[in-house]
Amino acid sequence: MKKDIYVRRKWEEENIIIYLHFIGENAVRQMEVFPNKVVKISKNNPISEDSYLYDQNFSDIKWDESDFISEDEFNEKWNT
Repeated sequence: MKKDIYVRRKWEEENIIIYLHFIGENAVRQMEVFPNKVVKISKNNPISEDSYLYDQNFSDIKWDESDFISEDEFNEKWNT
């Protein structure tokens, strides 16, 4: 069974926070939080404006321990 993984990473140079939900190696939901808007994309809607659902494997990124968040934290942000 593939595991659900939830991560959050801030890109200071872009002034954006990206939340990602992976199932196994594949991203299934993504939320990009900009200062003036929020963009939500998912496996069912993989493109919105200039944003595309992350299409690389989970293991392609070197994650920091602080990047990992709980399912509740992800869903709280996703549902607002």
